[in-house]
Amino acid sequence: MMNLVQQLDVYLGKILKYALLIIVNSVVMLMVLQIILRYFLHMPMKSIEELLVIPVIYLYFLGTINATRTDNHISARLLDVFCKTERQIAILRLISAILAIIVSGWFVYLSCDLLNYSLRMGKSSMILGYPMLLIEILPLISFLLMFFYYVAEVYKYLNIVRVKS
Repeated sequence: MMNLVQQLDVYLGKILKYALLIIVNSVVMLMVLQIILRYFLHMPMKSIEELLVIPVIYLYFLGTINATRTDNHISARLLDVFCKTERQIAILRLISAILAIIVSGWFVYLSCDLLNYSLRMGKSSMILGYPMLLIEILPLISFLLMFFYYVAEVYKYLNIVRVKS
């Protein structure tokens, strides 16, 4: 079972890596296109500004998943300075991961509400008319994956605490 989870994690990591690369490049290309159209050809296109919203939001949420997956998210581990043993540090990080599960679980709940609202309203963007569901489904996916990665982190720190005791 654990081998399957690890394989899914590796597969998801590859998907995230390439998706983030494609999205960053698309944002850059759209920005360059907007600059060329606006300042050199004097033909501003408002649709590009609205179109940029999609990859930027995808970049943000996929980046949060990737940061949680690789444990590279921003953290100020100030209390680690006062810990004398690896076990004490693991206990602090275990508490932090449990709190992260609670918070991400709450965000999953809220993003489910957002998704239900979006499905009920059938919202679409102002200029291009794409369904807002394309954007409003991302928080649910992101927070669900973050929730599961924090569960894995709790499992990891539980094992460290158990071994170091």
